[in-house]
Amino acid sequence: MKLLSGFRRAALVAAAVVPLLAAPGSVSAAPTAVVKAFGSPGLYKFTVPDGVTQIHITAVGAGAGGGGGGGNNGGPLSGAGGGGGGAGATVSCTVGVEDAEYLFIVVGRGGAGGGGGTGKYHNGTGGKDGDNSAVFKRVGGHTVREVIAPHGRPGNGGEASGDVRSGYGGGGGAGGQAKPAMCKGIDPVIHDGGAGEGGHDARRYSPGVGGNGGGTTPRLVPHCPFIAGAGGDGGRGAGNSGGAGAHQLPSTPGRDGRLGCVVLTYTA
Repeated sequence: MKLLSGFRRAALVAAAVVPLLAAPGSVSAAPTAVVKAFGSPGLYKFTVPDGVTQIHITAVGAGAGGGGGGGNNGGPLSGAGGGGGGAGATVSCTVGVEDAEYLFIVVGRGGAGGGGGTGKYHNGTGGKDGDNSAVFKRVGGHTVREVIAPHGRPGNGGEASGDVRSGYGGGGGAGGQAKPAMCKGIDPVIHDGGAGEGGHDARRYSPGVGGNGGGTTPRLVPHCPFIAGAGGDGGRGAGNSGGAGAHQLPSTPGRDGRLGCVVLTYTA
């Protein structure tokens, strides 16, 4: 009988082994990443799934409202623009959890914009604070905060014209200020919210425009609504539009701040 060469014997052995290595069920499936996003203001209750021991949390505080524009005297003098609202802070880290444990999620509501002034000496009103976004647990009847993302501060209203001069722009609101201690888990990453821009001063025949609202870092948070946490823009002051066919423009209110957001990411 003719003997097989060493090369042919090795090839036959390898061919026999390959089906064994590729047998169904011999390779474990990779864990699946699960994302739960909460982008509407309110309080939510989340139950930790079986087998999950860690959850990565990203929270964005809500933006504050912009200030309204100032009024004017109905003549050439003008009202100033309102200041933009500050943005909420962005905070993220990974927290330890247990099976069937409850996490309570708070998504902050954006602050309302301030109203515009009507008539001389009637300044625009300031915006309102946004709300914090947060994740907490209830342990032994006590609230234990895992993550908190501070809200932005509101913009100030623009100054109205008087009898002899136009108004000065309202100051912008501060962004939410975060600290590492606001995230109880590991590997915390924090970003303060951007400050709102101050409103522009007014001049004769030139109403002041409102300041831009502050932005967040990152500007777009994956799985959150568009520019979540941004501050609201300030309103324009009242005044004469100038030029041919000039007419009086009313003041405008400040815009509302953007709502906050919370995103949970884990493997199951």
